[in-house]
Amino acid sequence: MNKIKFFQNNLIRKVFAIIGVFSSVFFLFIAIFITYSLTIGNREKVNFASKNDVRFVLNWCELGDSKIDEVLKSYVSENGFSSDHHEAYLIKIKNFNISELQNTQTGKWYRGDQLPEILKEALNFGTMFNEKTPWFLEEKDIFNEDCFVYPWYIATNGLKPNSVQIIIIKPKLKLIYYISANI
Repeated sequence: MNKIKFFQNNLIRKVFAIIGVFSSVFFLFIAIFITYSLTIGNREKVNFASKNDVRFVLNWCELGDSKIDEVLKSYVSENGFSSDHHEAYLIKIKNFNISELQNTQTGKWYRGDQLPEILKEALNFGTMFNEKTPWFLEEKDIFNEDCFVYPWYIATNGLKPNSVQIIIIKPKLKLIYYISANI
């Protein structure tokens, strides 16, 4: 009977020791990940994006990533603890015809001078971060007939946008601008 009790106690100790080791390793990895995410892994990146990094932009608006000629400019800010961020890309495209803007299945392109009010508010919100991206379009450059806007995501607090992902195209120049901002 004593041998069984001893064996059970010894087994329980080993089980708890193994659980303790796994827990320690798990918490160590979590601490390393958080430290990395808040320090060296969270840096501003200017003109660092490749074609592969921006493929999603043309795929979201259904133009297709094969149209990417080159990434002319890019900006990715540090991410805040609550995921605050600002991203912007300027992409040169090729083999583009303006009639392609009518073929989208999931969204809609709006002409710059015919934007719904919520989209104007979203663009106002997105372009207020232009001090880091002076190459990005200003509102006056967007709100005219030679510009088209594709809203991918707009989140509001009441009626005020606080998170946007918007794609803008200047067809004559074959340029696509992408803005993502969240506060």
